[in-house]
Amino acid sequence: MTRLIKTIIVAELAFAAMSVFAAEQQLYMAGDSIVADYKEYKVFLKGFAADAKDKGANITFVPSVESPRWSIAEPSECIEWNVAEDKRLPHSDDLEMSGLKASLILSYGVQTNRILSLCRNVYWPSYRKMPNRTRDTFSYKFTDEKVPRLLSDGDFCSEVVDKISFDGVWSSIAYSKDGALRIVRRIFPSVDKAATFETVDVENVSASPKEVGFTGGIVDYALGCTGRYEVCSEVSPAQKRVLNPGEKSSWTIRLSVRTVSDAPTAFDGAEELALRRKRIKELTSSCVLETGIVELDTAFHFAKLRAGESIFKTRGGLMHSPGGGAYYAATWCNDQVEYAGPWFAFTGDSISLEASMNAYRHYLPFMGPRYEPIPSSVIAEGFGYWNNKGDRGDAAMWAYGATRFVLAAGRRDWAEELIPGIRWTLEYCRRKLTSDGVVASDCDELETRLPAGKANLCTSSLYYDALRHCGLFPGDDG
Repeated sequence: MTRLIKTIIVAELAFAAMSVFAAEQQLYMAGDSIVADYKEYKVFLKGFAADAKDKGANITFVPSVESPRWSIAEPSECIEWNVAEDKRLPHSDDLEMSGLKASLILSYGVQTNRILSLCRNVYWPSYRKMPNRTRDTFSYKFTDEKVPRLLSDGDFCSEVVDKISFDGVWSSIAYSKDGALRIVRRIFPSVDKAATFETVDVENVSASPKEVGFTGGIVDYALGCTGRYEVCSEVSPAQKRVLNPGEKSSWTIRLSVRTVSDAPTAFDGAEELALRRKRIKELTSSCVLETGIVELDTAFHFAKLRAGESIFKTRGGLMHSPGGGAYYAATWCNDQVEYAGPWFAFTGDSISLEASMNAYRHYLPFMGPRYEPIPSSVIAEGFGYWNNKGDRGDAAMWAYGATRFVLAAGRRDWAEELIPGIRWTLEYCRRKLTSDGVVASDCDELETRLPAGKANLCTSSLYYDALRHCGLFPGDDG
């Protein structure tokens, strides 16, 4: 029997391989087939259900009658959650935003009474901890008591949320419990400093004066690879202010780290916010997708932002990394070399292009005369490697990504630098061909999460694509 269901789909940015804000679909199930009605769009088809069904899995779809929590604002570079009208509270979620020296995973929630709760997990990729392996980025969890808290007439001020929005900066509009203060928060990472920022604008909307200020922050210490790190949360200005009816004032909270031998620095929240918005514009203004389907166009917009911002300044140069609270200051043959690099070649963004070239460069020293496997990942700012799953077809990934990158980037000097690596990886794959002409590898990009045998279509397809694109090279390199 055919039944209407609402589910979620994943939109993937070409070559970036990341899930993004997607579009709501109406799906119909009829016997053995699933037919998509593309009149509506919205969010994620879990577990590749259609494919699993074809393999005989028993799948049950639960019809959804709920409207989307988030809506697309005008212009379509912002999404909004109208908390005041949401009857499905409590609700919480996580969001990651990154700059060159800090990445913030913001855990935000709204309780049944619409009170806002925030937890800020900050990761500093160039600040390492022992033993300095893949996941050894120094991080700090800033719970409420470790962040300056808003005070109204000397009491803690809970915030009753009306709306939350995201346009590359996480923002909330809320009121104090007594309705006297209107509070606007904007949370974002610094573009180029080892810090995250939070601007808080407070307006007195009551008929009486209100004394407004913040509690103090914290200072904490931890031992890292390159010294002792000082973690600090602080607010500026530190003084309380009396706001008369109709008056506004602004404060900035900074969460930062430094090595104790480094001098502390001043900060300007408004300047940092302007730099963040400038960087968002740089990452999203090129390669604009215009399909007429606003959900898909918005998904593409945010995918460009997330892919482009997750680049970190390290001892090994600029490094694009997946993030996610675990993977920083490192590069992978699939994530960066195969997926992100070819995409960045189309953007023209200088930081993204440099990070891509560095991703390819980090593997060149591993391409020796014995044609042994290159590592799957170069970690710890370029000073370590990971290869625990053996040969995942990493040479094929490198050849695929490098050929596409140099052709799209159109830089002769970059092509000349990478052509020796392209030749090496193609020869490595040729030497791995079975009698059936398939490239042998220990596994594929799924790293044995699913069986791949000793030779698989994924690795062989990448090799084939790299050969095809080599044919587009001019002269003797084609």
